Amino acid sequence: MARPETDRLRRRGRLLAGWLFTALIAVVYFLLPGGGEEPVSLEPTPAETADAASGPRQLEILEVTPARPSSGRAITITYTGANDE
Repeated sequence: MARPETDRLRRRGRLLAGWLFTALIAVVYFLLPGGGEEPVSLEPTPAETADAASGPRQLEILEVTPARPSSGRAITITYTGANDE
């Protein structure tokens, strides 16, 4: 007869431990710093405005090889006009 009571105590202990870990995770989550970062702005930055004023950037395709690719095969594209900023 001691067995069902022992099982019940173990079950209660596990349940209590589960709730304590859940509470601990919630407390740690709310104690973490909020980030303090500025929210993303939808306004263009001065650099973006300057780029837009000079015209859109365009890529010029120089070569595509192979000229007649078959499906599932890789192709290579050679181009100019990309700025690495």
